[in-house]
Amino acid sequence: ATLTLTGSQNTFIADSMSLTSSATVSAGTNSVTLRQKTNTKAIDLGATDSATVLGLTDAELDRVTAGTLQIGDTNSGTITVSAALTATQGGQNNLSLTTGAGITINQAITMASDKSLTATSTSTTVGITLANSSANLSTTGTGTITLAANKMAINSAASISAASTSSVTLRQGTNGVAINLGSTVDTTASTLELSVVELGRVTAGTLNIGDTNSGTITVSDGLTTTQGGQNNLSLTTGAGIVVNQAITMAGGKSFSALTTSTTAGITLPSGNSDIATSGAGAISLTAARNVLMSSGSSLTTVDGNLTVNANQQMTATGGAFNGVQLNNAVLLTTGIGAVTVNGRGGDSGVAQIGVQVEGGSSITGGTGSVIVQGTGGASTGSGNHGVQIYSFGGLSK
Repeated sequence: ATLTLTGSQNTFIADSMSLTSSATVSAGTNSVTLRQKTNTKAIDLGATDSATVLGLTDAELDRVTAGTLQIGDTNSGTITVSAALTATQGGQNNLSLTTGAGITINQAITMASDKSLTATSTSTTVGITLANSSANLSTTGTGTITLAANKMAINSAASISAASTSSVTLRQGTNGVAINLGSTVDTTASTLELSVVELGRVTAGTLNIGDTNSGTITVSDGLTTTQGGQNNLSLTTGAGIVVNQAITMAGGKSFSALTTSTTAGITLPSGNSDIATSGAGAISLTAARNVLMSSGSSLTTVDGNLTVNANQQMTATGGAFNGVQLNNAVLLTTGIGAVTVNGRGGDSGVAQIGVQVEGGSSITGGTGSVIVQGTGGASTGSGNHGVQIYSFGGLSK
């Protein structure tokens, strides 16, 4: 028997379900949700029903055709993947797993071409675990992978892979939770902690970290060409970004950082705060407030463009700050890459400078163009310069 569904969202609610070999559910491009009736009931993908578990075998999942197959909701208990989900059994639709508890992946999830996988845990104490070497997540074509959780463990020999033209996103499960790249533990409250080794287990065109609802993103350990820098890397948050350790991208790979916060910006606080690309790899820093580079920090590209934008959005951020401030810091392109720096100061007090280059700082281009443009803040105080170079700061081409 075939159940044909024409509604845009179709939901089956029960603590036990049986989709026999002669039954199919067809929703076309519409969504189908399978979830528990009793809150906190566990779900096991790969198992049969029991008194404590809503079981859905891979064969049963194969009998559902939909644009997106949604498993669980924020009231679900632990979701476990105990049998491999393949491109024809479980991975033939876009697949979304959602729970208010944890997600434990013990077996591989292999999506059909151009199909995406999303897993979301909103728990503050447990999260998403790729438990062993069999727990590999993979998409092909345009398929993406998104893991959203406040705790995350990508264990040894597990892998996450998307096509070189697609992306993997790792982000928090609850708005405002901070992200620490480099932490080797996952015990800090209200923080998603990902080690550089875990980041090294991701292969994609672009690895996205965070979104505009993330808390502060901190880089606390060096990201290298094989651990964190092997893909294009993009950091996004609605709070601040603090780069405490070096980020070295693999050849031709680009780095970008974006914060939409009006109260915190992008900070490179020390001589360890170096971001470097090679080949055509570009660097882009964009802050709705400010970019601050302290003594010894640097941004370096070769043939990739180097771009720093601070407070350039249509509605300027208010407060007391310089848009881009370099203090004994280096912006350097050695090849054909262009250097572009745009900054706008705040609107409170005096000396709200657009771009300040001081303390031996330098902005140096190769054979590409160098453009530095600043707009003084709209305060009533004095000294609101667009670009200020002093105390041995310099520009060169």
